[in-house]
Amino acid sequence: MSAFSVEADFESNTARLRTTGGQRIAIRFETELADSIQEGLGRQAEFLGEVSYDPKTLEARSVSLRRILRGDQLMIGFDAGDFWTSVEIDKLAAERDIGRVEDLNTLRDREASDEEVDRLLAALDEM
Repeated sequence: MSAFSVEADFESNTARLRTTGGQRIAIRFETELADSIQEGLGRQAEFLGEVSYDPKTLEARSVSLRRILRGDQLMIGFDAGDFWTSVEIDKLAAERDIGRVEDLNTLRDREASDEEVDRLLAALDEM
C-alpha cells in the first residue's frame, strides 16, 4: 500500500494517512513512537503494524502502528529530503542547462537492432 501522512495528533496518539488513490486510513500509535512520527512527516518511511480491513471492500481502514523503519540517509551532495522533492521538468532542465532534443536519432542505442527498437516502440504504444 502506498500512502503518505496527512496529519498527526500527538495528544491522542493518532494520525491519518491518505493513499495515492485518495483512501483515508486512521493510524494509532504508542507515545514512544511520537518523535519518530514527527521526524517522518513528509518523508519516506516503512510502517509496521496491524491492519484492519473493511470486510466488504477489503480496503485498509486503520492501522495499529508498532514500528517505523527508515534506511540510512546517504548524502551525495544533496540536502536531506531533496531526493523526494518534486521539480517541474522545464525548471530542472533550465537549472542543468539542458535544451530540447532536436534529432531523435541522437537518442538511439546503436547496439540495438531494428527489431528491438520496434518491440520497444510497440510496448510504449500499449501503455
